[in-house]
Amino acid sequence: MYSHGSHATPISTAGYAMTPGQPPAVYVYQGQRYSDYQQLQAAMQQGPSLHRSGTTSWADVLKDKSALERKVHELFVQYAGADRKLDPAELHGLAIGVGQQLGVDPIAFGDIRTLFHRFDFSGDGHLDEKETFHLIQYMLRVHRDMQQKRSAQFAQRQHVPDFTAASIPFKQVEQAFDLQKKLGQGGQGAVYLAAERTTQQKRVVKFYDKSCANAPVEDIVDEFNLLTKLDHPKIARVYEVFQDHAYIYVVSEPYFGGDLTTCAQRASQNGVALNQNWLAGILRQVCAGILYLHNNRCMHCDIKEPNVMISGDTDWQCPNVVVIDFGLARDFKKSSTGVMGTPGYMPPEVWTQGIWTIYGDIFSMGSMFYNMYCLHQRKAFEGTTIPQLQAQACQCAVDWQPLSNCPSFQHLVQQMMQPSFKARPKVEQVMMHDWWREAGKEETSPISNKAISDLGKLRRTTDLHRALMTDMVGRENLTQLKELNDLFASMDADHSGTVTEAEARKALKNRMPPAEVDKLVQTLMGDTGCVTYSRFMAEMIAAKKADNDEVLWRMFKELDVDNNNSLDANEIRAMLQKQKVREIMADRTVTDVMDRMGLNRTGNVSFQDFKRALETVQGEVESSSSTTRPQTLREGDKVQYFSSSYACWMDTTIAAVDTMTGNMQLQCKPGYWLPPEEHHKVRRA
Repeated sequence: MYSHGSHATPISTAGYAMTPGQPPAVYVYQGQRYSDYQQLQAAMQQGPSLHRSGTTSWADVLKDKSALERKVHELFVQYAGADRKLDPAELHGLAIGVGQQLGVDPIAFGDIRTLFHRFDFSGDGHLDEKETFHLIQYMLRVHRDMQQKRSAQFAQRQHVPDFTAASIPFKQVEQAFDLQKKLGQGGQGAVYLAAERTTQQKRVVKFYDKSCANAPVEDIVDEFNLLTKLDHPKIARVYEVFQDHAYIYVVSEPYFGGDLTTCAQRASQNGVALNQNWLAGILRQVCAGILYLHNNRCMHCDIKEPNVMISGDTDWQCPNVVVIDFGLARDFKKSSTGVMGTPGYMPPEVWTQGIWTIYGDIFSMGSMFYNMYCLHQRKAFEGTTIPQLQAQACQCAVDWQPLSNCPSFQHLVQQMMQPSFKARPKVEQVMMHDWWREAGKEETSPISNKAISDLGKLRRTTDLHRALMTDMVGRENLTQLKELNDLFASMDADHSGTVTEAEARKALKNRMPPAEVDKLVQTLMGDTGCVTYSRFMAEMIAAKKADNDEVLWRMFKELDVDNNNSLDANEIRAMLQKQKVREIMADRTVTDVMDRMGLNRTGNVSFQDFKRALETVQGEVESSSSTTRPQTLREGDKVQYFSSSYACWMDTTIAAVDTMTGNMQLQCKPGYWLPPEEHHKVRRA
């Protein structure tokens, strides 16, 4: 145990909210031991405090993320010790420090022991500084909301979460979408199949009732914002999130093959042999999706067959699987159980303590694995009422006889459904179990000859072309492109949603000549050394398009808001604000981009200018500029210079010319030498 000055440090790892049979916490404060929190609190009130002057600062700090990060860093350094990680006992001391500054009993923050495991996304039994930041932020938000609820109760009014200041845009759902078919009605709200009114693209729109919010508003907003950034072939693609005064809406990709509830039946009807190899192919895809979620600090909290969709309705031999409805089951609750999740899949700790960890997802997956193996003729929990299902889950009363004909699968599921969440494996450990090898699905499938041929069609493109293609495919229904998804999955060995250079080289070894592999890696990844799922799909879709002009014209018209068949500075500025464009071209300005695209006499970008800029790589642009635009202007010549900032031609004069380099100075840009590759912005007056 590490010394923390005058702070109280508990010896025991037991939490504040004790459960029967657990030893009581023992705290150390200034060399004295206390087993009773009230005694400890009295001692702390009488003793010196390092931070008591900061008692009123936390509410303000909570509003300022950078200030909160500094505050957390200060506490983390004090409590983490030499290993720069918090164990459960050290977290107790930190919680006491936060409680002391707030002037509240730390029990108000909830069960610190279980909170520790909720935020231990790495599953290593420690919290790093980032995990600690999210935990403290959550504790403070819960404390603030409890105070607000008490104030509302005192004033005899209902406390309703306020999302109006959140970074979620407002939009009228029926103005943006044609709600065509109601797909379902859950505890959080309705689900509709819809069509975008502007593009007629099919979408799924899910309603989340704000009055059912079960977490701090900022946590829910963070969760929604995360949904739009997740980028993996086995995770549902979320196109946008918006709100009105009653609901938050999540717009996602539609899937047409149903879910795992009916998958086996439909596969059998299509002549597929339902063996362990077929089952393993489906379950391994689910594991890949959940692994990606956990690695991005997101828990699903409601894994079950209806939340695993089949993207298409044609390939039942190797169905393409997508995980949906992740994370938000925890934040929106409207059920008779009083806890979040689905009875029959919820782990014991959710029933008894009401908190999810990454290991709760493992338990739910185990229950689903059991059901799928039994073709839904038997279920892990056979109760017909909620109390029966709760009792069976808490006792882990599972009949293992239906799995006894495959001991390795039975062993895997038993490990996943251990009563103690600490005894359950992580997803990556699940994926390394012997059963996958026995079922013939230990590794991803090799790359097909057709996929090798498709990879050979890749060509070098500009960063602007990559950015706009990535933005465009971000609105496409990518899961329908099964061959490309399989190709990506075969290269993404660690299921991270990103293919590294090492992964690509290993997957392509002995499949392509080394020189072609080198060229492919450079084309796909450039200097970054990796390629994300969306960027990979953008590059492959562009390579497979027979008519590139059609794709470029579609990009151009999406940017041409005023529909005048040209782009002005405002439209280029809006283009650079797109998330995917911003990620790839973060250091580019409107001036840079407009300079890159040749400019016509009106100061606008025509389609031909746009096409040339996207199809010609930078080195070729510079070569063309220097070889086709010989320097003929001289000092004193009257010229016009196109200003991208003002989007117009300006009268000026050549102030100086360097005959050695070809650089020139203009009176309108004193002190700046214009290089030859920018001479296209100068013309004779």
